[in-house]
Amino acid sequence: MKNKLHYFFLIHTLLALDFSLLTYNVHALHPIIAGDDPNSRIQSILEESKDYDFILIQENWIFSSEYLSSKLPNHSWVVSSESKFSWPIRSLINSNGSGLSLGILGSHEIINIHEEKFDRCSGWLGKANDCLATKGFQHIQIKIDNEILDIYNTHLDAGSNSKDREVREYQIKYLVNYISENSIGHAVILAGDLNVNFLTNEKSILDWLMDELDFKIIDWMNAYKGGALDYIFFRGSKSLDIFPDEYGIDNRLDGLSDHPPLKAVFEFKSK
Repeated sequence: MKNKLHYFFLIHTLLALDFSLLTYNVHALHPIIAGDDPNSRIQSILEESKDYDFILIQENWIFSSEYLSSKLPNHSWVVSSESKFSWPIRSLINSNGSGLSLGILGSHEIINIHEEKFDRCSGWLGKANDCLATKGFQHIQIKIDNEILDIYNTHLDAGSNSKDREVREYQIKYLVNYISENSIGHAVILAGDLNVNFLTNEKSILDWLMDELDFKIIDWMNAYKGGALDYIFFRGSKSLDIFPDEYGIDNRLDGLSDHPPLKAVFEFKSK
C-alpha cells in the first residue's frame, strides 16, 4: 500500500505543470510625453522577458504587434486595437486603443481572443488625462492540459480625486460582471495596473472584487517601497488547481519603467 501511494504522488507530481507570467506597465508613450527613450527601454524589457510564458503589458501606446513579434518571435502578440476615436484622431493619439498588449509563448494553444473597452472615464485635460486613452481589458483563453485558463490584462483610470475613484469603481464592477458571465467554471488570472493603492481605503473595492470572483491575490506589496497599484489575482476551477510557486518583483526589469515589474510562476494540476 505504501508503494502504491508513493507512485501515486510521484505520478501526480510529474503531471503538474508550471508557467511564468509577467505584468508590467512599461510607460511606452511618445518620447516627448514619456520624457525618455521608450524604444531603448522596450528593447531591454523584451530581451529580459523572453522566457516568460505570458507577458502582460500596459501603456504600450506606440509599439505594434509586428514590432513586438520581431523582437520576440517565439511569442504570439495581441496588441489592443479597440479605440473610441475615429480616424484621423485615432491614428494620432490612440492607435493602440487601451495600450494593452499580451504575448503568449508559442507552445500554448490560444482558444479565443477578446477585447473590451470601458465606456466611462475621468479627465480630458486634467485628472491624469485618462479620457485621451481607451481604457479596457483583454481576455485571452488558453488551453492547458485540456483545461481552459482565462487570462485578463487590464489598465484602469488613474488619479486620486473622487471622480477618478468613482470611475475606477465602475470599471472594476464592469470587469467583475464580464468575468462572472464569461469565465464560468474556468480557472482565471487577472493582472495589470488597477491604479488602486492597496494601502488606502480604496482597497475595499479590491476586497469586493476578490469576494465576488473567489480570487486570491499575489501578495508582493510588503517587499516593495513604492505605491502598490499593480496586481495579480488568480483562482482555480473544479478541474484545475493553481498554486503560486514563486512571485515578486523581477529585479532584472526593475527601473525600466515607473511601475514595478511583477512576476509569478504558477503550478497547475488537473484534478
